[in-house]
Amino acid sequence: MKKKTIFASVLVLLLLATSTAFACPPGFTEFTTTGVSWPISWPPEELPGGRLKYTAQATGTVRSDCTPGEICFDGAGFTFTEWILANPVGSKARNGGIMTITASGGAAVFEFQGTADASSVHGTFRALSGTGEYAGLSGGGRYEGIPDAGEGFWVRYFGRLSAEQ
Repeated sequence: MKKKTIFASVLVLLLLATSTAFACPPGFTEFTTTGVSWPISWPPEELPGGRLKYTAQATGTVRSDCTPGEICFDGAGFTFTEWILANPVGSKARNGGIMTITASGGAAVFEFQGTADASSVHGTFRALSGTGEYAGLSGGGRYEGIPDAGEGFWVRYFGRLSAEQ
């Protein structure tokens, strides 16, 4: 009987440890933006060394799977202004900008920077501020996606975010 009790206790502890190991870590947030962008400075400014600088804006929607206690942006809208430094031929462009997500419960502002080419974008983002349910927003993470090729774009953001509760 004592062996069965020890075995059952070990099994319960093993199951508890395994189930929490596969759950998302506290504060982990993932969301995806889809939208369209357009240049707001055209033609691009030519910089020394042949690099081109232009500015773009975008708008769209945000989707995320939300669980209680996580920062949730599902169904929100977003806008961003992006600055792009591109080489006229080949290599990846540098990009950076400010994105504002607006939801019924408040707004969240992020800074992002990374690289882009015709087939992918990736980089890092960080929270700058928040209002309403996003008050005291902090944290950041990484992003990756597919740039706008005239038919829209999507970008997946993943990292750790927290807000005052």
